[in-house]
Amino acid sequence: MEQLIEVIKLIAIKYIDTINIILEKDLITLEYLYYINNEKDVYKTMQIRSFDGKLKITYIPEYITKIINLEELEEIILILKKQSEIKEFTSEEVKQIKQKYKSGLKIELIRMYDYINPVPPGTKGIVDFVDDLGTIHMKWQNNSTLGLTVGLDEFKILEENL
Repeated sequence: MEQLIEVIKLIAIKYIDTINIILEKDLITLEYLYYINNEKDVYKTMQIRSFDGKLKITYIPEYITKIINLEELEEIILILKKQSEIKEFTSEEVKQIKQKYKSGLKIELIRMYDYINPVPPGTKGIVDFVDDLGTIHMKWQNNSTLGLTVGLDEFKILEENL
């Protein structure tokens, strides 16, 4: 229970404006909020329980469970908060992304905001294509194909392209 109190303190101090907190006996449910047409809605949900001195978290709707410590939780909260703030691109914005990030362009990852299995920082890759949502599909040197989200993930175009 002590750990759950620390979780509540962490969230209340930093994220109370973007996360709903639902308390039950031994369970904290966090609802990450986003706005569509000025209406608040739930982006994702995470459930947290104390487990053998650590935290057991479950992501919903994926139903993926992890055992983590409080420091790792803060990182996950940040990632989900950033993800919930991303807006959909207009067709004009997607067109601009496609023009800038053409197939074959070399990119180096600075940071990927993915809470399940991100590509490690410093990994280099080549743009495969940009889809109609503006996601940059990659072929990473570590064989991952996770896409990049403009405005969320941090990356740079390598100078050898210029």
